[in-house]
Amino acid sequence: MSREKRGIRGTGGKRGARAARGQASVEFMAIVGLLGLLLLIIYGITNSQRADVAVQSTIASGWNICVKISAEASTAIGVGDGYERIFYLPYDVNGEEYSISIIPQEQSVYVSWNDYSCRAPLLTSQIVGTPHAGGANKVKNDNGTLYFS
Repeated sequence: MSREKRGIRGTGGKRGARAARGQASVEFMAIVGLLGLLLLIIYGITNSQRADVAVQSTIASGWNICVKISAEASTAIGVGDGYERIFYLPYDVNGEEYSISIIPQEQSVYVSWNDYSCRAPLLTSQIVGTPHAGGANKVKNDNGTLYFS
């Protein structure tokens, strides 16, 4: 009596080989699907972190402008009457336009761009003019009054 008639399945033959290849294909597709899902998750996490780094970089650039104006004013006050210097400010904050405001009553300089702003202290309230974004700016101390142009 043959093996198939007795109810014993053989491991060989065409039918067994096809089943093994089919199972291997299903397993391979499952592994490829899981790897694809893992790559999508990793991409989502790194893309989110990259966006956070870009925002922090923009904030740092804006803050640097604030501090630079404050430092130029402090130097002019510290050196005293007759001090005059040309300094340069960037044209944008990481590709975004910005504005500068000096509030003498608060002894502060403000830099604003999009939804962000920063504030830095000034050592005097006797200030005339405001530095402009982009290019050369001049600070001058004339008898304790700072002039920006």
